Amino acid sequence: MRDYAFFHLSTEEKYFNQFAYSAMAEHMKQHSMFREKSDEYMARIKKTDVDLEKLALEITDFAKNWLSKHIMMADKLYAPLFKKHGLK
Repeated sequence: MRDYAFFHLSTEEKYFNQFAYSAMAEHMKQHSMFREKSDEYMARIKKTDVDLEKLALEITDFAKNWLSKHIMMADKLYAPLFKKHGLK
């Protein structure tokens, strides 16, 4: 899932540049935060002394928050620009 999410974010960013999205800098900061947090979770998963149940709940909470705040709010802001350029 992490690899697909990173691919998806990179694809969005490619279109931000291509279409000169005015809020690109702020949006890309959020993407950077997502990547950093994902990398942190991957590192913690690989540790032998980690409480995986607790970590799984933390990751689930992060994912729910990302879905409800970033995708449902921030991503909707660029939708008109992408549609204008023929993307759906």
